[in-house]
Amino acid sequence: MDLESASVAQDYSFANEYNEMDILGASQVVIHQDFKVQDLEKHQDLRNRFRGDFHTNHPESYFTYVEQRKAEDGAEKDRTFINAEKPQQCLYARTILNFGQYDSAGQADDVAVLNLQKDPLFHDFISRTERELTATDFAEALENFLGSLEVSGVNTEGDVIPFQRAISAIRNAKVDKNQTSHLNTTGLQYEASDLEKAAVSSQEGTLAEHFLVTSPIYLNLPKQDIRFVVKTRFESKEGQNGVKVFYRLQPIGLLGHYINAAEHFKAEVSNVLDNVSIGEFSLN
Repeated sequence: MDLESASVAQDYSFANEYNEMDILGASQVVIHQDFKVQDLEKHQDLRNRFRGDFHTNHPESYFTYVEQRKAEDGAEKDRTFINAEKPQQCLYARTILNFGQYDSAGQADDVAVLNLQKDPLFHDFISRTERELTATDFAEALENFLGSLEVSGVNTEGDVIPFQRAISAIRNAKVDKNQTSHLNTTGLQYEASDLEKAAVSSQEGTLAEHFLVTSPIYLNLPKQDIRFVVKTRFESKEGQNGVKVFYRLQPIGLLGHYINAAEHFKAEVSNVLDNVSIGEFSLN
């Protein structure tokens, strides 16, 4: 027998002797490094223990699943972690159902996750109105949300303008280059250029200074009143008659609304579940 074979035989002999000693726990074994280990659990009628991942964006379904699992016989100590550090990106809660405790740590691989979904209508509204558009295109962008999103216009005096009327006013707006007023009755922001001051008016009545959108930022969270200021830019090219007006909407205090959503989410989860921590957990 060569030296390499003798060394392998010695390793095997040591492993056999070590496993017979009363040192290892019932779930531990010493094997040679050349052994290939295969998990045969999938060939059994039953799994050795329950574990898995449950994902949903519906809070009620998440809470029901967690509470039912906690009520089962043999349930281990659970713990929930809420990630609300960057609410403008994501909001989610993660319950580890077999977390265990210090002197009897669980495997931490049986998990339920609530990942809130951003309200698609609200974020589509932002996407369609944040870039500069002509009056016609801007009006058409707003018309996409008639009857589906709660929106109203507000003029400089604070009067509420029905959404349909506010859209019509923009579609029918006219520009008067010769008017030199301060534009404080038009309801639109004037951005300086090398042109003389231009005023915008509409046969449909007062134009909206801002739009008020009442919507949740995340689905299944309370609605918030979010203000979008109307921004305009006037453009005139040499050799061309007339002035072009471009419109866009700028949300005001949007990050604050995301933070409000995050605070409500943390409170809702904490009110329903026990052992809640704010932050992320990873198993080392």
